Amino acid sequence: MRAGLLTEIDNIGCDIYVEGNNLKVSYRRSGIPPETVYPLIDELRKHKAEVIDLLKANATKPSPLWSNPHQEGTREARLASLEMLMDAILLTGIDRIRKSVTSFTRTVAFSQAEANIIAIRQSVFAGRVRVLEYQQAVDQWVRAAKEPQKPEKIPSPNIIQKHPIICTLH
Repeated sequence: MRAGLLTEIDNIGCDIYVEGNNLKVSYRRSGIPPETVYPLIDELRKHKAEVIDLLKANATKPSPLWSNPHQEGTREARLASLEMLMDAILLTGIDRIRKSVTSFTRTVAFSQAEANIIAIRQSVFAGRVRVLEYQQAVDQWVRAAKEPQKPEKIPSPNIIQKHPIICTLH
């Protein structure tokens, strides 16, 4: 089998897995796969037994939690990686709040921290600030949730609509 064949198929957006004595190829992106994948699948067919052995041998190795679906080095790959990283940071922050806050009151500081997360997230995507600043904004949001003040009438930036990963705690 030609070196790089499986990587090429993966970069196009296809997953290859073993089902019984067969190889299955599925397209993980929306729409239909590009025409360029079909010659690669034909090449894969010619090396079916070798590929099955290789995949079975690798099945015992842990698979990554996430694999960037975009071609390495592209703007799309960078943005997808940043999004995944920032989502993980945010989910960790939400988990920290859930573990330490038994009662929640929306405060000015909390709402400002929420708005800051939204703004910094966009700035990270635009390349104006580093992910570290996003982490610091999430840390500030967690601190604000842990230190409730007297509730005030404040407008909510409605972070749930702007980013579905973030939730409002009740």
